Amino acid sequence: MKIKKHLQIDAITNSTGRLPSDMENLKVYHHSSSTGEPINVGDMDLTYLIRAYAKCQKQLLQEVRIDTQTATVKGDVKMFSEIPNDASGRAFVAQLKEYLNTESYSVRVRGQYLNDATKQAEGWRPYSYGQPISKSKCLRVYVDTK
Repeated sequence: MKIKKHLQIDAITNSTGRLPSDMENLKVYHHSSSTGEPINVGDMDLTYLIRAYAKCQKQLLQEVRIDTQTATVKGDVKMFSEIPNDASGRAFVAQLKEYLNTESYSVRVRGQYLNDATKQAEGWRPYSYGQPISKSKCLRVYVDTK
């Protein structure tokens, strides 16, 4: 039975007695791989429509898998956080920069959490867009792809 017929039956059996307006003149097409031409969904058999839908879903899922497998991370990625802003933490960041593949990646270091002296004296408001490293309790490291 064609989809148009199913829709007519549905209109009779639902509470309003009519089809939704977007279903009355159904102008949705599916490209048939067997005929190589577009087919109006209303003229399709229900079984064929379900098979076509399943095939499209399978192809879409396959494309998404391929896309995620080949995709590279763009933008920044926070790799490390809460690194103490002391001699050992700064040494860690220096070593990270030293051994990083700089042809493909770059590193940004930002402050994290105001240190207690700054928090009491100035508060966070002057640094709503991020405080300097010298006034930070910890460090965050972002690794960016080039």
